[in-house]
Amino acid sequence: MFATENDAVFSDFGRSAYYARKKRLITWELPPDGAGRRRLVRSSVPPTPGVYGMIDADGHLIYVGKSKSLAHRLLSYFPVKSNGEKSARIGRHARRLIWETAPHELLALLRELELIRRFAPKFNVEGRPEQQRPAFICLTQGPAPFFHVASAPPSNCPAWFGPLRGVSRFRTAVEQLNRRFMLRDCPQKTPMSFAEQRELFISDRKPGCLRYELETCLGPCAALCTHRDYTESVERALAFLRGQDLSVLKGLERAMGSAASNQQFERAVVLRDAWRQMAAIDRSLERLRSLKRDFSFVYELRCRQSQRSWILVRAGHAVAGFPRPSGPRAAIEVSRRIREVFSETPSNASPEDLDMLRIVGKWFRQREKEVKFTRAPDEALEYCDALANSLRKPRPSLVPTAVQLRSVGDFTDA
Repeated sequence: MFATENDAVFSDFGRSAYYARKKRLITWELPPDGAGRRRLVRSSVPPTPGVYGMIDADGHLIYVGKSKSLAHRLLSYFPVKSNGEKSARIGRHARRLIWETAPHELLALLRELELIRRFAPKFNVEGRPEQQRPAFICLTQGPAPFFHVASAPPSNCPAWFGPLRGVSRFRTAVEQLNRRFMLRDCPQKTPMSFAEQRELFISDRKPGCLRYELETCLGPCAALCTHRDYTESVERALAFLRGQDLSVLKGLERAMGSAASNQQFERAVVLRDAWRQMAAIDRSLERLRSLKRDFSFVYELRCRQSQRSWILVRAGHAVAGFPRPSGPRAAIEVSRRIREVFSETPSNASPEDLDMLRIVGKWFRQREKEVKFTRAPDEALEYCDALANSLRKPRPSLVPTAVQLRSVGDFTDA
């Protein structure tokens, strides 16, 4: 979890991991009337990307937001006519206003998340870890494990997948996952017994539920399967969750088509719903895998006033940002930071990953052409090292040497 400063009287946003601020923030006292507040915004707030904060009468930061046009966004907090929108309610609580311009819209997005996690304003919901409901698909321990959904993977969890957004949504889908791979989902305390296990006294054990009769469970509670058979089903489910074997989806499609052609429409509907839930799991996990596998690069932003900034993205997370180095000394520092970031092993996913993954994934999903402005870390290091090496090389003489003259002659003769 993040350490927050939500109980302190607000004084300043503080430093950012993504860009250097040009000047110290100024807190503006808001006039008591809406017309005065609108005049203040129109006369003082620029129409550029940035972040802003609302401060209440007690001096607490109650809301942080971002916009690609600060002036336009802030006017919505002080409407001409009173309305019930959240922005207007926040505006009524505000007594002071603060804002900070950002060189680029993406930097404003990242700065907003950074500030929400730092201050945990009470009116912010997205971005606050304690407000999230992440979903992790977890495999239980024991002789007959099965899958369940948790808001955080247990420390002794043999395998888990996530984080995903929507606990209730994935809880239903994981129930379908257990059924499709015929894994149990009964209470953990239910005793298990496999067919190859010998018992001292022969007993007529019966399944504890109807799932065995419905052919959606192997029946390990009643010794109706071997341990090997059950383990193979778990391995197939793990292969599906890893994106290695999607045959279960193809099987559902074939069964759905067969039911429809035989006019078994109720069965076709059941199979269709099962396919949708299983496909939703695969789609969400593939998106997460893609972010963590492919989104590790240096992303160059084209900022205002022809500025260029570099964002270090590792495993789908924007880790740091700074101006593109233009001189040897800056190149040495940036090179050190790149090596530091990309040499680290990405940490295990946690509930705090969700919003960062959402920001980075959505940004490139909506702007596919931006991928051409990314470069591999090694390529960025080559650029930095070449620039840094110019600090160590002797400056060329104003009078060409014989070697230089021969080099020039080589080109002119050609």
